[in-house]
Amino acid sequence: MKIATFAASAVGILLFLFGLAWLALLRAEPGPAVTRAVPDSQIAAGRADAMPAGGSPAIRSGVAGVSELGQVMRVQVLDTDLGSGSGEFSAVALNEGTNRLMVADDGDWLFEYALTADGSVRTPPLRSMRVNSGTGDLEGISWISGSTYAVAHENDGSITVLDLGEGDRVIEDRVIDDRHLIRTISTGIAEGPGGNGIEGVAAVPPKSPGEPATARRPANPDTMAFYVVSERPPVLHGIDVTGDIVVSTPVPGIADASDIAIADDGTISVLSDESRLLVDFTFDGEILREVGRMSLVFGDGRFEQPEGVVRSRDGTRLYVVGESPGDQRFSFGYWRRGP
Repeated sequence: MKIATFAASAVGILLFLFGLAWLALLRAEPGPAVTRAVPDSQIAAGRADAMPAGGSPAIRSGVAGVSELGQVMRVQVLDTDLGSGSGEFSAVALNEGTNRLMVADDGDWLFEYALTADGSVRTPPLRSMRVNSGTGDLEGISWISGSTYAVAHENDGSITVLDLGEGDRVIEDRVIDDRHLIRTISTGIAEGPGGNGIEGVAAVPPKSPGEPATARRPANPDTMAFYVVSERPPVLHGIDVTGDIVVSTPVPGIADASDIAIADDGTISVLSDESRLLVDFTFDGEILREVGRMSLVFGDGRFEQPEGVVRSRDGTRLYVVGESPGDQRFSFGYWRRGP
């Protein structure tokens, strides 16, 4: 009887020790690396020679990490109004011809910023312009080519195509009006109950000679001009050059849509204010299929109201703007792919 009791106790002790060892092994299993600190000197080194006299903008945070969108380095995150006096940014466009950002706000102002060699933003803005062409309620902006931009108006669902001028030329009286208007496109996606108007616009890059139909051109590839998103429920619409809706499909996985961006490889990025997410999609037929997502809530703060997004056409740079800047509430973020 004593032998049996001793044997049972020995088995129990062995099982207990085995359980402890297994638990320790589980705890030692490495998880995915989310963020790692990057010295400020390393972040600033890439743009020190490109900064104007007077110093660089304050870096709120500099963190490198891996997101579900792939290798993404967070280069610059700011919690200021970028020297604009606004702080209610609603949209952003990247002019790859001049390497400048055009940021729109809720008061229908545009602020143009120079970028450094590594893509970081220089403040204050080079110029500020009030858009008096169209019906106001500016919620989206996209670069087309040269100094030509498309501006989306939420209240009536129109898109105005404007020439904002080249280089440092100052627009007369800092006003954009019908003198700068190229054309107006009526989409019919006007704001209604629940706020279902246009919240963002992305111009489809020109089709290159001999290019086959791709994911970013699910229908009428020769006439597709823009993608727009309506807010709630979030829906993506493909618009042709006449304003007709070529394709319309729900955007899954987010509560609302606040902007849209597109890259040459066909990746469509949709920003969500309420979900505080940036989600990447490709077309599967005329249905959107999610291929990645990135949270806009970080360990050191969050985008309280992310409202605008743009990618470089090669997909290596990403910019986000938002409202409500302040302590741990970001108004601007720049990411880039890289080692």
